[in-house]
Amino acid sequence: MNARTRIKQLEKRRGKGDKMQYLCVSHPEDTEYTAKPFMGAGESLTFKTLDAMTAFFDERPEFELLHIAIEYASGGGE
Repeated sequence: MNARTRIKQLEKRRGKGDKMQYLCVSHPEDTEYTAKPFMGAGESLTFKTLDAMTAFFDERPEFELLHIAIEYASGGGE
């Protein structure tokens, strides 16, 4: 299934006027990034890079992305 078909299916489920909200929690060691529907039903979207995920959501005003990036404090103890 291509991206356009998936978007059309999501629009039918939510209604065209509603924005589909996605949540992504990423960690420094992640190699893929998954954006999951924040509330309700929907498909998860997986991206290889943060840039690809950002570009995808920037191009689609019908979707909103909440991205939480986890950062770790240095464990050096200096």
